[in-house]
Amino acid sequence: MGIQSTFTKTGNRLVAKMVNEVAAKTNPSIRHLESIPAEAKTFDLAVIERKFGKELVGVFSFRDKNGKLIHRLQEVQGEKKLVTTSDYFYKENTREIVRKTKENNKVVKEVFENIASSVSGFFKNKHSVSKTSLTREVADMKSNESHLFGFFESKTKPKKLIAKVERNQDNSVIKKGFQYAGITKDEAKELAKDPYLTMRLLPMDDFMSALKHKVYIDQDINKTPIKTFKAPLGASLTSDLAQAIRKEDGSIVILLNKQKDSIKTKPSIVNSLNHEAKHCRQYIAVEQLEHTQNYPFFSPNPNIRNRQLVYGRLNNQNDIEYAKRMQNATLNYSKEGEAYFNNPMEVEARMVGEGTRAEYNMYADKLKSKIALTPKQLGLFD
Repeated sequence: MGIQSTFTKTGNRLVAKMVNEVAAKTNPSIRHLESIPAEAKTFDLAVIERKFGKELVGVFSFRDKNGKLIHRLQEVQGEKKLVTTSDYFYKENTREIVRKTKENNKVVKEVFENIASSVSGFFKNKHSVSKTSLTREVADMKSNESHLFGFFESKTKPKKLIAKVERNQDNSVIKKGFQYAGITKDEAKELAKDPYLTMRLLPMDDFMSALKHKVYIDQDINKTPIKTFKAPLGASLTSDLAQAIRKEDGSIVILLNKQKDSIKTKPSIVNSLNHEAKHCRQYIAVEQLEHTQNYPFFSPNPNIRNRQLVYGRLNNQNDIEYAKRMQNATLNYSKEGEAYFNNPMEVEARMVGEGTRAEYNMYADKLKSKIALTPKQLGLFD
């Protein structure tokens, strides 16, 4: 499209265009930009008037030494001033896009896309493309999100599932419904039952926050402040991926081992976080037992006392017997061999963690059986 002196019927016209310019800060066209990618060697620029001149749009496209698009910036000036940045990442036969739109320097929209082609032969049809994307519209205290899982044999034959949700600031999620194509309604309903569906596509830090909200509720530790930190716990094969610790001051924390590569695999995080959260609940059960046995007295430790106040006494014999088993398991805890493996605390936590990982992987398999997606697109690793 050449430079236009008149507007099209839709109210657009191209007023300036530059191609294959050297990406140097001294170039007057990009001097005003806050930053440009270090790998950028050239850029293209298109300046467009929209809405019959009411909006002015500048689109900067930066390319690396091989001519690959690595960064795009779009500036819109009109009733609103919007800046959208898009970063492109290439891995084997996939392209990932991270796009953020800011209004007055505040993020109002985020898009994460993962697009896999069939170059490697992963797909039967060489023209087929699989795609996942998360589109997040951000409002004051919540965000509306659309999660797309799709396989496109052709434009007229898509297989896709789109989950629409509302995410609150505390990471609680309200499901607003789902759309589908190329699969049956019953198949879509089954896939939509996945309790992890609305977090599979999240970047790891967001995934951790959303998962933590679910795990704390599932393991009944959401009524008390238990913080999660990344910490160096060792890089050997025997090093823990995570640890739950009741500290000397009575506070309980969960530590995630930042030295282990498996911290980047989402099923492992599901397993470990549930495992350690169950340990936290075991500690609380023992504290409830101590309060029950010494009623009406509470622990002199303020952190333990606060949990005893929140969770209260144990009211039935089954709960009391369970807490006694956990108390005995705590007193006889060992990290050595069979004693560690067979400790009731570890047996229960292992069952919970491995059970949740199996559930996470089961729904990934269900999704893959209906829509041809890569392991990353299924949310199996970051």
